[in-house]
Amino acid sequence: MRFSLKKKTVLLIVSIVVLTGVVALLCSWRVIHSIVRDQYEEKTVNLSKTIALAVDAEKVRAIRDEVVDIYAASPPAAHR
Repeated sequence: MRFSLKKKTVLLIVSIVVLTGVVALLCSWRVIHSIVRDQYEEKTVNLSKTIALAVDAEKVRAIRDEVVDIYAASPPAAHR
């Protein structure tokens, strides 16, 4: 089937516009995903630092020692 030059031109322009749109969408998604990931990472670090200041280190050590003792007392098969 033969197409006129006008139809071929219109088809080419529409194809280029769609392709450009898809590429722009993929690039935008990648950039936005990176920004959101960086923001979550920054918020997580800030939250961890805030909690670290609010928690009593001696209590954490005591609880950690209790957990280590319980874990050490359990049979090796339970560690998996």
